[in-house]
Amino acid sequence: METAGTVKVINRLRVSAAGFSGGLMRLWTPVWKVLSYCPGDYLLPASVLCISIGRGRLDIVTARRSFSKYGVGQHKTYKYADLAYPTPEEASSAAAAFIKERGMRKAAAVLIVPRSWIVLKAVELPAAVEENLREVIIYEFDRFTPFSADEAMHDFHAERKAGDKIKILLAAAKAESISGYLDKIASRGVSVARLDFDTSALAVVCGFLSGLDRYIFAEISGEGCNGGYVEGGLLQQAASRDFGPVDDIRRAEQIEELIRGYKTAAAVRAPAVPVILSFREEASQLRQVLVSRSKISFKTATEFADRLRGLPAMKSAGLAPAGGAIEHLLRGAGGFNLLSKGLRDQVKRPFMVTAILSALMAIIWAFYLFMPIQTEGDRLAEIENQINRRKPEVMNIEKIRGESEVLSKKMALVDNFKREKPTTIELTKELTLRIPKNAWLTRVKISGQQVNIEGYAPSATSLIQLLEASRYFRNVEFSSPTFRDAAMNMDRFQIKMEIRAGRSGEAVSEKK
Repeated sequence: METAGTVKVINRLRVSAAGFSGGLMRLWTPVWKVLSYCPGDYLLPASVLCISIGRGRLDIVTARRSFSKYGVGQHKTYKYADLAYPTPEEASSAAAAFIKERGMRKAAAVLIVPRSWIVLKAVELPAAVEENLREVIIYEFDRFTPFSADEAMHDFHAERKAGDKIKILLAAAKAESISGYLDKIASRGVSVARLDFDTSALAVVCGFLSGLDRYIFAEISGEGCNGGYVEGGLLQQAASRDFGPVDDIRRAEQIEELIRGYKTAAAVRAPAVPVILSFREEASQLRQVLVSRSKISFKTATEFADRLRGLPAMKSAGLAPAGGAIEHLLRGAGGFNLLSKGLRDQVKRPFMVTAILSALMAIIWAFYLFMPIQTEGDRLAEIENQINRRKPEVMNIEKIRGESEVLSKKMALVDNFKREKPTTIELTKELTLRIPKNAWLTRVKISGQQVNIEGYAPSATSLIQLLEASRYFRNVEFSSPTFRDAAMNMDRFQIKMEIRAGRSGEAVSEKK
Protein backbone atom coordinates (compact mmCIF):
# COMPACT_ATOMS: atom_id res chain seq x y z
CA MET A 1 0.00 0.00 0.00
CA GLU A 2 2.81 2.39 0.87
CA THR A 3 4.55 1.61 -2.40
CA ALA A 4 1.38 2.31 -4.41
CA GLY A 5 0.88 5.60 -2.57
CA THR A 6 4.48 6.60 -3.20
CA VAL A 7 4.10 5.85 -6.91
CA LYS A 8 0.97 8.02 -7.06
CA VAL A 9 2.78 10.90 -5.36
CA ILE A 10 5.71 10.57 -7.75
CA ASN A 11 3.36 10.52 -10.75
CA ARG A 12 1.59 13.65 -9.52
CA LEU A 13 4.92 15.39 -9.02
CA ARG A 14 5.99 14.33 -12.50
CA VAL A 15 2.78 15.69 -14.05
CA SER A 16 3.14 18.95 -12.12
CA ALA A 17 6.78 19.28 -13.17
CA ALA A 18 5.84 18.63 -16.81
CA GLY A 19 3.11 21.27 -16.68
CA PHE A 20 5.46 23.77 -15.06
CA SER A 21 8.14 23.03 -17.65
CA GLY A 22 5.63 23.45 -20.48
CA GLY A 23 4.53 26.79 -19.04
CA LEU A 24 8.12 27.99 -18.85
CA MET A 25 8.72 26.97 -22.45
CA ARG A 26 5.63 28.81 -23.63
CA LEU A 27 6.84 31.88 -21.74
CA TRP A 28 10.43 31.58 -22.90
CA THR A 29 9.67 31.11 -26.62
CA PRO A 30 8.40 34.68 -27.30
CA VAL A 31 11.10 36.10 -24.99
CA TRP A 32 13.78 34.26 -26.96
CA LYS A 33 12.37 35.56 -30.25
CA VAL A 34 12.65 39.12 -28.95
CA LEU A 35 16.17 38.67 -27.54
CA SER A 36 17.45 36.97 -30.68
CA TYR A 37 15.60 39.23 -33.12
CA CYS A 38 17.79 40.39 -35.98
CA PRO A 39 16.32 43.31 -37.96
CA GLY A 40 18.58 42.53 -40.91
CA ASP A 41 16.72 39.27 -41.50
CA TYR A 42 13.52 41.18 -42.20
CA LEU A 43 14.24 44.82 -42.96
CA LEU A 44 17.36 44.91 -45.13
CA PRO A 45 16.73 44.77 -48.90
CA ALA A 46 17.36 41.43 -50.58
CA SER A 47 16.57 39.85 -53.94
CA VAL A 48 16.54 36.34 -55.39
CA LEU A 49 16.05 34.56 -58.71
CA CYS A 50 13.76 31.52 -58.63
CA ILE A 51 13.93 28.87 -61.38
CA SER A 52 11.06 26.37 -61.42
CA ILE A 53 11.24 23.22 -63.58
CA GLY A 54 7.93 21.79 -64.75
CA ARG A 55 6.56 19.40 -67.31
CA GLY A 56 7.03 21.09 -70.69
CA ARG A 57 7.93 24.43 -69.09
CA LEU A 58 10.48 26.47 -67.18
CA ASP A 59 9.35 29.44 -65.05
CA ILE A 60 11.83 32.10 -63.92
CA VAL A 61 10.78 34.77 -61.42
CA THR A 62 12.57 37.55 -59.58
CA ALA A 63 11.51 38.56 -56.07
CA ARG A 64 12.59 41.25 -53.66
CA ARG A 65 12.28 42.15 -49.99
CA SER A 66 12.37 45.79 -48.97
CA PHE A 67 11.64 46.96 -45.43
CA SER A 68 9.58 43.85 -44.58
CA LYS A 69 7.58 44.21 -47.81
CA TYR A 70 7.73 41.35 -50.29
CA GLY A 71 7.00 41.35 -53.97
CA VAL A 72 7.58 39.43 -57.18
CA GLY A 73 8.84 41.32 -60.17
CA GLN A 74 9.84 40.16 -63.63
CA HIS A 75 8.95 36.67 -64.73
CA LYS A 76 8.95 34.59 -67.87
CA THR A 77 7.74 31.15 -68.91
CA TYR A 78 9.67 29.02 -71.42
CA LYS A 79 7.62 26.27 -73.11
CA TYR A 80 9.00 22.94 -74.43
CA ALA A 81 7.46 20.47 -76.86
CA ASP A 82 5.79 17.18 -75.92
CA LEU A 83 5.48 18.22 -72.25
CA ALA A 84 9.09 17.14 -71.70
CA TYR A 85 11.14 18.45 -68.81
CA PRO A 86 13.81 20.95 -69.90
CA THR A 87 17.33 19.57 -69.96
CA PRO A 88 20.08 21.07 -67.76
CA GLU A 89 21.49 22.86 -70.81
CA GLU A 90 18.07 24.32 -71.70
CA ALA A 91 17.44 25.43 -68.11
CA SER A 92 20.83 27.11 -67.74
CA SER A 93 20.51 28.82 -71.14
CA ALA A 94 17.06 30.15 -70.28
CA ALA A 95 18.31 31.47 -66.93
CA ALA A 96 21.30 33.18 -68.58
CA ALA A 97 19.08 34.72 -71.29
CA PHE A 98 16.60 35.94 -68.67
CA ILE A 99 19.35 37.62 -66.65
CA LYS A 100 20.84 39.23 -69.74
CA GLU A 101 17.48 40.49 -71.07
CA ARG A 102 16.65 42.14 -67.74
CA GLY A 103 20.11 43.56 -67.24
CA MET A 104 20.40 41.86 -63.88
CA ARG A 105 23.51 41.33 -61.84
CA LYS A 106 24.47 37.87 -60.78
CA ALA A 107 22.25 36.89 -57.88
CA ALA A 108 21.51 33.97 -55.60
CA ALA A 109 18.97 31.55 -57.00
CA VAL A 110 16.45 29.00 -55.79
CA LEU A 111 15.82 25.90 -57.90
CA ILE A 112 12.37 24.28 -57.72
CA VAL A 113 12.06 20.73 -59.11
CA PRO A 114 8.89 18.69 -59.73
CA ARG A 115 7.31 16.66 -56.95
CA SER A 116 7.68 13.51 -59.07
CA TRP A 117 11.48 13.76 -58.72
CA ILE A 118 11.24 13.61 -54.94
CA VAL A 119 10.83 10.70 -52.57
CA LEU A 120 8.69 11.94 -49.68
CA LYS A 121 8.65 9.61 -46.69
CA ALA A 122 6.95 10.01 -43.29
CA VAL A 123 8.51 7.98 -40.48
CA GLU A 124 8.41 7.94 -36.69
CA LEU A 125 11.46 7.66 -34.45
CA PRO A 126 11.86 7.43 -30.67
CA ALA A 127 12.22 10.76 -28.91
CA ALA A 128 15.50 9.56 -27.43
CA VAL A 129 17.28 10.16 -30.76
CA GLU A 130 16.25 13.83 -30.94
CA GLU A 131 19.72 15.16 -30.11
CA ASN A 132 21.34 13.05 -32.84
CA LEU A 133 18.44 13.10 -35.26
CA ARG A 134 20.42 13.95 -38.41
CA GLU A 135 22.97 11.18 -37.78
CA VAL A 136 20.21 8.64 -37.17
CA ILE A 137 18.43 9.58 -40.40
CA ILE A 138 21.65 9.27 -42.40
CA TYR A 139 22.34 5.91 -40.78
CA GLU A 140 18.83 4.63 -41.62
CA PHE A 141 18.63 6.44 -44.97
CA ASP A 142 18.75 3.36 -47.18
CA ARG A 143 15.88 1.87 -45.16
CA PHE A 144 13.71 4.96 -45.64
CA THR A 145 14.50 5.61 -49.34
CA PRO A 146 15.55 3.62 -52.43
CA PHE A 147 19.10 5.01 -52.26
CA SER A 148 21.83 5.77 -49.74
CA ALA A 149 22.54 9.11 -48.08
CA ASP A 150 25.80 9.56 -50.06
CA GLU A 151 24.03 9.47 -53.41
CA ALA A 152 21.06 11.65 -52.39
CA MET A 153 20.17 15.25 -51.75
CA HIS A 154 17.79 15.44 -48.83
CA ASP A 155 16.24 17.44 -46.03
CA PHE A 156 13.70 16.70 -43.30
CA HIS A 157 11.28 18.29 -40.89
CA ALA A 158 10.76 16.93 -37.37
CA GLU A 159 7.65 17.25 -35.25
CA ARG A 160 7.39 16.12 -31.63
CA LYS A 161 4.35 13.93 -31.02
CA ALA A 162 2.67 12.52 -27.94
CA GLY A 163 3.87 9.18 -26.68
CA ASP A 164 7.61 9.95 -26.83
CA LYS A 165 7.70 9.84 -30.63
CA ILE A 166 9.12 12.18 -33.24
CA LYS A 167 7.46 12.37 -36.64
CA ILE A 168 9.91 12.88 -39.49
CA LEU A 169 8.96 14.01 -42.99
CA LEU A 170 11.93 13.17 -45.18
CA ALA A 171 12.33 14.61 -48.70
CA ALA A 172 15.09 13.12 -50.87
CA ALA A 173 16.14 13.09 -54.51
CA LYS A 174 18.87 11.20 -56.31
CA ALA A 175 21.81 13.57 -56.64
CA GLU A 176 22.77 12.60 -60.17
CA SER A 177 19.33 13.59 -61.52
CA ILE A 178 19.68 17.17 -60.21
CA SER A 179 23.41 17.86 -60.02
CA GLY A 180 23.52 18.40 -63.81
CA TYR A 181 21.11 21.33 -63.45
CA LEU A 182 23.11 22.80 -60.56
CA ASP A 183 26.40 22.53 -62.45
CA LYS A 184 25.05 23.99 -65.69
CA ILE A 185 23.32 26.88 -63.93
CA ALA A 186 26.47 27.59 -61.91
CA SER A 187 28.50 27.66 -65.12
CA ARG A 188 26.32 30.59 -66.23
CA GLY A 189 27.30 32.57 -63.14
CA VAL A 190 24.18 31.79 -61.14
CA SER A 191 24.71 30.25 -57.70
CA VAL A 192 21.87 28.03 -56.49
CA ALA A 193 21.50 28.62 -52.75
CA ARG A 194 18.40 26.50 -52.18
CA LEU A 195 16.81 23.41 -53.72
CA ASP A 196 13.17 22.52 -53.08
CA PHE A 197 10.26 20.86 -54.86
CA ASP A 198 7.10 22.50 -56.16
CA THR A 199 4.60 21.11 -53.60
CA SER A 200 6.71 22.34 -50.70
CA ALA A 201 7.10 25.79 -52.27
CA LEU A 202 3.32 25.92 -52.83
CA ALA A 203 2.74 25.13 -49.15
CA VAL A 204 5.09 27.93 -48.12
CA VAL A 205 3.54 30.64 -50.28
CA CYS A 206 -0.04 29.65 -49.31
CA GLY A 207 0.89 29.87 -45.63
CA PHE A 208 2.63 33.21 -46.20
CA LEU A 209 -0.35 34.67 -48.05
CA SER A 210 -3.10 33.39 -45.75
CA GLY A 211 -1.28 33.69 -42.42
CA LEU A 212 -2.62 30.23 -41.46
CA ASP A 213 -0.64 27.37 -39.97
CA ARG A 214 -3.22 24.67 -40.83
CA TYR A 215 -4.70 24.43 -44.31
CA ILE A 216 -5.18 22.32 -47.43
CA PHE A 217 -3.68 23.74 -50.59
CA ALA A 218 -3.49 22.87 -54.26
CA GLU A 219 -2.43 24.44 -57.54
CA ILE A 220 -4.39 23.52 -60.65
CA SER A 221 -2.99 23.73 -64.16
CA GLY A 222 -4.14 22.42 -67.49
CA GLU A 223 -2.23 19.16 -67.00
CA GLY A 224 -3.03 18.29 -63.39
CA CYS A 225 -3.40 19.17 -59.72
CA ASN A 226 -0.61 19.42 -57.16
CA GLY A 227 -1.18 20.01 -53.45
CA GLY A 228 -1.11 18.77 -49.89
CA TYR A 229 -1.96 19.38 -46.26
CA VAL A 230 -0.12 21.61 -43.74
CA GLU A 231 -0.40 21.37 -39.96
CA GLY A 232 1.52 23.59 -37.55
CA GLY A 233 3.25 25.28 -40.48
CA LEU A 234 4.80 21.96 -41.60
CA LEU A 235 3.92 19.93 -44.64
CA GLN A 236 2.15 16.73 -43.54
CA GLN A 237 1.05 15.20 -46.83
CA ALA A 238 1.69 15.91 -50.51
CA ALA A 239 0.18 14.40 -53.64
CA SER A 240 -0.38 15.25 -57.28
CA ARG A 241 -2.62 13.99 -60.06
CA ASP A 242 -2.50 14.28 -63.84
CA PHE A 243 -5.82 14.94 -65.54
CA GLY A 244 -5.24 13.19 -68.83
CA PRO A 245 -7.54 13.69 -71.86
CA VAL A 246 -10.79 14.43 -69.98
CA ASP A 247 -13.27 17.30 -69.92
CA ASP A 248 -13.55 19.98 -67.22
CA ILE A 249 -16.33 18.12 -65.37
CA ARG A 250 -14.17 15.05 -64.94
CA ARG A 251 -11.20 17.23 -63.97
CA ALA A 252 -13.33 18.96 -61.32
CA GLU A 253 -14.32 15.55 -59.95
CA GLN A 254 -10.67 14.52 -59.73
CA ILE A 255 -9.82 17.76 -57.89
CA GLU A 256 -12.69 17.22 -55.45
CA GLU A 257 -11.57 13.65 -54.86
CA LEU A 258 -8.01 14.80 -54.15
CA ILE A 259 -9.23 17.51 -51.73
CA ARG A 260 -11.45 14.98 -49.94
CA GLY A 261 -8.41 12.78 -49.47
CA TYR A 262 -6.54 15.67 -47.87
CA LYS A 263 -9.55 16.42 -45.66
CA THR A 264 -9.70 12.81 -44.51
CA ALA A 265 -6.07 12.95 -43.46
CA ALA A 266 -6.50 16.36 -41.84
CA ALA A 267 -9.64 15.36 -39.93
CA VAL A 268 -7.50 13.22 -37.65
CA ARG A 269 -6.03 16.45 -36.21
CA ALA A 270 -8.71 19.04 -36.84
CA PRO A 271 -12.38 18.80 -37.88
CA ALA A 272 -12.45 21.90 -40.11
CA VAL A 273 -9.52 22.84 -42.32
CA PRO A 274 -9.63 25.76 -44.82
CA VAL A 275 -8.85 25.05 -48.46
CA ILE A 276 -6.69 27.39 -50.57
CA LEU A 277 -6.56 26.84 -54.31
CA SER A 278 -4.50 28.48 -57.03
CA PHE A 279 -5.45 28.33 -60.70
CA ARG A 280 -3.01 28.88 -63.51
CA GLU A 281 -4.10 30.90 -66.47
CA GLU A 282 -5.02 27.89 -68.61
CA ALA A 283 -7.20 26.46 -65.79
CA SER A 284 -9.33 29.53 -65.11
CA GLN A 285 -12.42 27.78 -66.48
CA LEU A 286 -12.00 25.00 -63.95
CA ARG A 287 -12.52 27.48 -61.14
CA GLN A 288 -15.98 28.34 -62.47
CA VAL A 289 -16.85 24.66 -62.76
CA LEU A 290 -15.79 23.99 -59.14
CA VAL A 291 -17.79 26.97 -57.89
CA SER A 292 -20.90 25.90 -59.80
CA ARG A 293 -20.68 22.33 -58.48
CA SER A 294 -20.43 23.56 -54.85
CA LYS A 295 -18.87 20.29 -53.70
CA ILE A 296 -16.01 21.96 -51.85
CA SER A 297 -15.63 25.34 -50.17
CA PHE A 298 -12.38 27.11 -50.96
CA LYS A 299 -10.58 30.42 -51.25
CA THR A 300 -8.22 31.36 -54.01
CA ALA A 301 -4.66 32.49 -53.40
CA THR A 302 -5.34 35.74 -55.26
CA GLU A 303 -7.72 36.78 -52.44
CA PHE A 304 -4.60 37.27 -50.28
CA ALA A 305 -2.50 38.87 -53.03
CA ASP A 306 -2.04 42.10 -51.08
CA ARG A 307 0.67 40.39 -48.98
CA LEU A 308 2.83 39.74 -52.02
CA ARG A 309 3.01 42.56 -54.54
CA GLY A 310 2.91 41.57 -58.18
CA LEU A 311 1.31 38.18 -57.52
CA PRO A 312 -1.81 38.67 -59.72
CA ALA A 313 0.45 39.13 -62.77
CA MET A 314 1.91 35.63 -62.31
CA LYS A 315 -1.09 33.59 -63.44
CA SER A 316 0.92 31.91 -66.15
CA ALA A 317 3.90 31.06 -63.92
CA GLY A 318 1.97 29.69 -60.97
CA LEU A 319 2.75 29.99 -57.27
CA ALA A 320 5.68 27.59 -56.86
CA PRO A 321 8.36 30.11 -57.99
CA ALA A 322 6.94 32.71 -55.59
CA GLY A 323 7.05 30.13 -52.78
CA GLY A 324 10.69 29.35 -53.51
CA ALA A 325 11.51 33.06 -53.37
CA ILE A 326 9.70 33.48 -50.04
CA GLU A 327 11.68 30.54 -48.60
CA HIS A 328 14.90 32.38 -49.39
CA LEU A 329 13.85 35.91 -48.40
CA LEU A 330 11.91 35.17 -45.22
CA ARG A 331 13.85 33.38 -42.52
CA GLY A 332 11.78 30.64 -40.93
CA ALA A 333 9.24 30.56 -43.77
CA GLY A 334 9.51 26.77 -43.96
CA GLY A 335 9.98 24.48 -46.91
CA PHE A 336 12.85 22.10 -47.65
CA ASN A 337 16.39 22.71 -48.78
CA LEU A 338 17.70 19.49 -50.26
CA LEU A 339 21.18 21.00 -50.58
CA SER A 340 21.46 21.12 -46.78
CA LYS A 341 21.21 17.33 -46.25
CA GLY A 342 19.40 18.06 -43.00
CA LEU A 343 22.11 20.35 -41.64
CA ARG A 344 20.68 23.55 -40.18
CA ASP A 345 22.83 26.65 -40.27
CA GLN A 346 23.55 28.10 -36.86
CA VAL A 347 22.66 31.74 -37.26
CA LYS A 348 24.74 34.13 -35.17
CA ARG A 349 22.36 36.38 -33.36
CA PRO A 350 23.30 39.93 -32.31
CA PHE A 351 23.64 39.10 -28.61
CA MET A 352 25.98 42.05 -27.98
CA VAL A 353 23.14 44.44 -28.73
CA THR A 354 20.84 42.27 -26.66
CA ALA A 355 23.30 42.31 -23.73
CA ILE A 356 23.58 46.12 -23.84
CA LEU A 357 19.81 46.52 -24.01
CA SER A 358 19.37 44.01 -21.18
CA ALA A 359 21.82 45.94 -18.99
CA LEU A 360 19.98 49.17 -19.70
CA MET A 361 16.67 47.50 -18.90
CA ALA A 362 18.12 46.18 -15.61
CA ILE A 363 19.28 49.67 -14.62
CA ILE A 364 15.89 51.15 -15.51
CA TRP A 365 14.12 48.45 -13.50
CA ALA A 366 16.39 49.16 -10.52
CA PHE A 367 15.47 52.84 -10.62
CA TYR A 368 11.84 51.91 -11.15
CA LEU A 369 11.80 49.60 -8.11
CA PHE A 370 13.94 51.52 -5.57
CA MET A 371 13.56 55.20 -6.43
CA PRO A 372 9.79 55.31 -5.75
CA ILE A 373 10.42 54.02 -2.20
CA GLN A 374 12.68 56.96 -1.37
CA THR A 375 10.37 59.39 -3.15
CA GLU A 376 7.32 58.13 -1.32
CA GLY A 377 9.19 58.30 2.01
CA ASP A 378 10.03 61.96 1.41
CA ARG A 379 6.47 62.68 0.43
CA LEU A 380 5.15 60.96 3.57
CA ALA A 381 7.46 63.03 5.80
CA GLU A 382 6.31 66.22 4.10
CA ILE A 383 2.67 65.25 4.53
CA GLU A 384 3.18 64.59 8.25
CA ASN A 385 4.88 67.98 8.61
CA GLN A 386 1.97 69.70 6.89
CA ILE A 387 -0.49 67.87 9.16
CA ASN A 388 1.33 68.98 12.30
CA ARG A 389 1.37 72.61 11.15
CA ARG A 390 -2.33 72.56 10.37
CA LYS A 391 -3.57 70.85 13.54
CA PRO A 392 -4.78 74.14 15.19
CA GLU A 393 -6.68 75.02 12.02
CA VAL A 394 -8.18 71.55 11.92
CA MET A 395 -9.31 71.85 15.55
CA ASN A 396 -10.97 75.19 14.81
CA ILE A 397 -12.67 73.69 11.78
CA GLU A 398 -13.91 70.78 13.88
CA LYS A 399 -15.26 73.21 16.49
CA ILE A 400 -17.09 75.24 13.83
CA ARG A 401 -18.40 72.03 12.30
CA GLY A 402 -19.84 70.98 15.68
CA GLU A 403 -21.54 74.35 16.14
CA SER A 404 -22.88 74.12 12.59
CA GLU A 405 -24.39 70.73 13.33
CA VAL A 406 -26.11 72.08 16.48
CA LEU A 407 -27.58 75.00 14.52
CA SER A 408 -28.69 72.66 11.77
CA LYS A 409 -30.53 70.50 14.28
CA LYS A 410 -32.28 73.55 15.76
CA MET A 411 -33.25 74.81 12.31
CA ALA A 412 -34.55 71.38 11.45
CA LEU A 413 -36.62 71.37 14.63
CA VAL A 414 -38.13 74.75 13.72
CA ASP A 415 -38.82 73.59 10.19
CA ASN A 416 -40.48 70.43 11.45
CA PHE A 417 -42.66 72.50 13.79
CA LYS A 418 -43.68 74.76 10.93
CA ARG A 419 -44.51 71.78 8.75
CA GLU A 420 -46.49 70.05 11.48
CA LYS A 421 -48.58 73.11 12.43
CA PRO A 422 -49.68 75.63 9.80
CA THR A 423 -49.22 79.30 10.70
CA THR A 424 -52.08 81.79 11.10
CA ILE A 425 -50.99 83.52 7.91
CA GLU A 426 -51.23 80.26 5.95
CA LEU A 427 -54.68 79.48 7.38
CA THR A 428 -55.91 83.04 6.69
CA LYS A 429 -54.59 82.79 3.14
CA GLU A 430 -56.34 79.45 2.67
CA LEU A 431 -59.66 80.90 3.92
CA THR A 432 -59.26 83.84 1.55
CA LEU A 433 -58.74 81.50 -1.37
CA ARG A 434 -61.57 79.14 -0.44
CA ILE A 435 -64.31 81.68 0.47
CA PRO A 436 -66.11 82.93 -2.69
CA LYS A 437 -65.91 86.59 -3.64
CA ASN A 438 -69.65 87.11 -3.05
CA ALA A 439 -69.29 85.99 0.57
CA TRP A 440 -67.48 87.66 3.46
CA LEU A 441 -66.45 86.94 7.01
CA THR A 442 -67.36 88.99 10.03
CA ARG A 443 -65.32 86.98 12.53
CA VAL A 444 -62.37 84.49 12.44
CA LYS A 445 -61.12 82.71 15.56
CA ILE A 446 -58.12 80.32 15.56
CA SER A 447 -57.59 78.52 18.84
CA GLY A 448 -55.28 75.51 19.02
CA GLN A 449 -56.54 73.00 16.49
CA GLN A 450 -59.98 74.69 16.23
CA VAL A 451 -61.02 77.38 13.71
CA ASN A 452 -64.39 79.23 13.95
CA ILE A 453 -65.67 81.59 11.31
CA GLU A 454 -68.83 83.72 10.96
CA GLY A 455 -70.13 85.68 8.02
CA TYR A 456 -72.57 85.99 5.14
CA ALA A 457 -72.85 84.04 1.92
CA PRO A 458 -75.46 83.59 -0.82
CA SER A 459 -75.48 79.86 0.07
CA ALA A 460 -73.91 78.77 3.35
CA THR A 461 -74.17 75.06 2.47
CA SER A 462 -71.72 75.38 -0.45
CA LEU A 463 -69.04 76.70 1.91
CA ILE A 464 -68.92 73.35 3.72
CA GLN A 465 -67.80 71.55 0.56
CA LEU A 466 -65.25 74.20 -0.36
CA LEU A 467 -63.61 74.15 3.08
CA GLU A 468 -63.70 70.37 3.36
CA ALA A 469 -61.66 70.13 0.12
CA SER A 470 -58.85 72.18 1.67
CA ARG A 471 -55.63 70.44 2.70
CA TYR A 472 -55.66 72.42 5.95
CA PHE A 473 -59.16 71.68 7.32
CA ARG A 474 -61.22 68.69 8.28
CA ASN A 475 -64.53 67.98 10.10
CA VAL A 476 -66.09 71.14 8.70
CA GLU A 477 -69.63 71.72 10.06
CA PHE A 478 -72.07 74.44 11.14
CA SER A 479 -71.66 75.39 14.79
CA SER A 480 -75.18 76.89 14.87
CA PRO A 481 -78.19 76.92 12.59
CA THR A 482 -78.04 79.28 9.62
CA PHE A 483 -80.80 81.81 8.95
CA ARG A 484 -81.72 84.03 6.04
CA ASP A 485 -81.17 87.73 6.44
CA ALA A 486 -84.07 89.20 4.46
CA ALA A 487 -82.57 92.64 4.40
CA MET A 488 -79.31 91.43 2.89
CA ASN A 489 -80.86 88.51 1.02
CA MET A 490 -77.98 86.28 2.24
CA ASP A 491 -77.45 83.38 4.68
CA ARG A 492 -75.80 84.18 8.01
CA PHE A 493 -73.56 81.25 9.07
CA GLN A 494 -71.27 80.06 11.86
CA ILE A 495 -68.85 77.27 10.90
CA LYS A 496 -66.32 75.37 12.98
CA MET A 497 -63.53 73.08 11.72
CA GLU A 498 -60.34 71.35 12.79
CA ILE A 499 -56.82 71.91 11.48
CA ARG A 500 -55.29 68.89 9.73
CA ALA A 501 -52.13 67.96 11.62
CA GLY A 502 -48.95 67.78 9.45
CA ARG A 503 -50.78 68.67 6.22
CA SER A 504 -48.53 71.66 5.56
CA GLY A 505 -45.43 69.45 5.14
CA GLU A 506 -47.35 67.04 2.89
CA ALA A 507 -48.58 69.89 0.75
CA VAL A 508 -45.05 71.13 0.30
CA SER A 509 -43.94 67.67 -0.75
CA GLU A 510 -46.77 67.33 -3.26
CA LYS A 511 -45.96 70.73 -4.74
CA LYS A 512 -42.35 69.65 -5.32
